[in-house]
Amino acid sequence: MLCGNMRFSLLLLGSLLLFGAQSQESPHLSRCEIPESVQLQMLSMSIDDFDQEDGGWRQYETSVCYTSVSHLIDRYFEKNRDLLSDRDKRVLRFHSGQMYAFAGQNSLARDRFSDALTQERESGGSAWNAYVYATLAYIDRDLNMLKRHRDQIAVGESRLNLAIVENLILFFNEPYFIAFAGPTNANDALVDLLVWHPYVRINPEAYSPGLKAEIEVHLSRAMRYVTKRLTSSKGEERLMTAAEVNYARLLVATSDGSVDSTAMAAENYASALEPCADWKGLHNCPEKQAAFAVDYQRSHPDEAFSMYLPLLAAHRWLCTAEAYAHEMRPADAERSQRQYEQSLFNARRSKSLLIRAAADRLAARGRCFASKAN
Repeated sequence: MLCGNMRFSLLLLGSLLLFGAQSQESPHLSRCEIPESVQLQMLSMSIDDFDQEDGGWRQYETSVCYTSVSHLIDRYFEKNRDLLSDRDKRVLRFHSGQMYAFAGQNSLARDRFSDALTQERESGGSAWNAYVYATLAYIDRDLNMLKRHRDQIAVGESRLNLAIVENLILFFNEPYFIAFAGPTNANDALVDLLVWHPYVRINPEAYSPGLKAEIEVHLSRAMRYVTKRLTSSKGEERLMTAAEVNYARLLVATSDGSVDSTAMAAENYASALEPCADWKGLHNCPEKQAAFAVDYQRSHPDEAFSMYLPLLAAHRWLCTAEAYAHEMRPADAERSQRQYEQSLFNARRSKSLLIRAAADRLAARGRCFASKAN
């Protein structure tokens, strides 16, 4: 996620797609269309639901949608201008600028970033203006100015913004969408795309033609899935609903049926699972998800996303084994490792090139999470 609100929960980290031979969709993606009915619904959301939750603009945060998302954020800003606080206006402008920058439209990005500057006296060590000016320096290709603003942020309290600006310096010659979070190697990106969420910043051109086509179909399906379920407005229940939506999107994107026909089954799966919003580094959540995937495939072998479940189960069993090892429970860690190996074996026999490729890369990685440095 973006700005100072990047949410590095275990379930999130973490921008692609599935076996298209039986799909009616084009294997190539040329544009992103956010349905008008969906946009109208979002324009009526509260600022928190629109800007910070997965049911808002973030559900379209994929590479083909960056410009469309910028337009949507700008539209929300104009419609709700009189209702927004000054801080909300700055954050929306900054997020719109980020989407334009991700899309390589630096002139529009610069305009939005400039609008995000505050005229108020800053307190609490946030160094917001320094963060915005650092981003502008990156856009303007001024490395010396970028480093000067980095030094200002370093004496403040925002470790997250500092880490982002350090990335902008370290990867100064990379496009913003890579430099922002730091590059991810192609192997990890493919795995994370399928086991975490469809917002992994992945470059389909980095893969073979066959994989590239399937990644693009996967992205298209993830983008076109829109839940009909409304999220609650307060507390943990909303986080759980956001986790369910993310899970359903994974299933829809990796199925071999149409998006509309798969959506209900995927949402029922996610609702029955009730995925945790935060794993807290323990075994409970990944083990629950792994066992649920195994049981579901046995009882629903013909479900459109059934062929994906061995890969999902393999990853979650691997995470479970690591958690048990951390908890000093070697017998349970060994048991989970065996389950991982069995599920991985099944995933590597999938008829889907995308799933087989991700399974091979997961086996080579041998870890729940990608390494930080690539």
